[in-house]
Amino acid sequence: MPVLSANGETIHYLKEGAGPAVALIHSLGSSVHMWRETIAALKDRYTVVACDARGHGGSSGKGECSVVTAAQDLKAVLDNLGISECHLIGISTGGPVALTLAAQSPNVVKSLVLADTFAKPVEGSKERVEATAEAIAYVSMEEFGTQYAAEALLPSTSLDVQDALAGVIAKVNPKVYIQLMRSAVLGDFTALLASVKAPTLVLIGESDTIAPRPESDFLVQKIPNATLAVVPAAGHLGCLDNPAAFSDVVGQFLDKQN
Repeated sequence: MPVLSANGETIHYLKEGAGPAVALIHSLGSSVHMWRETIAALKDRYTVVACDARGHGGSSGKGECSVVTAAQDLKAVLDNLGISECHLIGISTGGPVALTLAAQSPNVVKSLVLADTFAKPVEGSKERVEATAEAIAYVSMEEFGTQYAAEALLPSTSLDVQDALAGVIAKVNPKVYIQLMRSAVLGDFTALLASVKAPTLVLIGESDTIAPRPESDFLVQKIPNATLAVVPAAGHLGCLDNPAAFSDVVGQFLDKQN
């Protein structure tokens, strides 16, 4: 797969399909792998682009990994591909990254999908980050990845999907993981919401307990022209728990924007 040297990093990305551009932003610890089903569903009518955040997947992690650097690196990939505007989809910690890119480059974002995500810390966020930092200081990333996959995905999701997610997380440097987690989970992006110009779809898995329904409701209340949709039979990572339903809802929204 192609790589781009930009911002002092080697950024691994993929580009598939043809048509209007759609950029995908993965969750903490994951990589472009999590979008395989979504890409397959969209590439018949869209050019789909996704890249690995610093220290994730095939991208280097020489510098700091944060919401801001993730947005900068994706913008570098889009610029390199000559993509001047795109539909933007971010899931979990990819949501703050998408909001940041939309604020920095509003003319680039044609529409916005925020899935299973949030804009501000919630009660217990600091404790959750510190508990995670302590956990990965004492257990391997392999063990942590297995635990996380079991927590984030529904029990009904296949073991192959759980193992694949765990395997990707296992390869992330613990320092990078906590850097991005602190930046996304403890950051407050509320001030960006009112400035979102693009039509926005907020998605929530019906069984998401990691970024629960009130966080999605808050996004809908604060973002102009935002609507809410619930993905059935899905937890925190709808594109993995129920990829068919996730892709169907996203595809219908995108098709209306063109």
